[in-house]
Amino acid sequence: YYYERMGDRNPVRLERRPSEIFRDQIAVTFFRDPNAALVAERFDNIMWSSDYPHGNSTWPKSQEVVADRMRGLPEDVVQRLVWDNVSELYGLELEATR
Repeated sequence: YYYERMGDRNPVRLERRPSEIFRDQIAVTFFRDPNAALVAERFDNIMWSSDYPHGNSTWPKSQEVVADRMRGLPEDVVQRLVWDNVSELYGLELEATR
């Protein structure tokens, strides 16, 4: 917003918009934020975190927290938040269960 609004007064030489750079260069996490669902469909670089083993983590109620915070989101968005983004970021693959 400010990049567009103030661009003529305080020009910054960027080849792309700051929001595009943010999307491509930064990965963010949330674990208890009740507002995460509001931005989850807009940004592709956000993922859920349990913050385990820290004392303020969602463990041992992580599944309940995920269900609550992601209620109403499309299943593909939930999949992206809880697995796809982190697996892409760290190059992880699910092993087939036996």
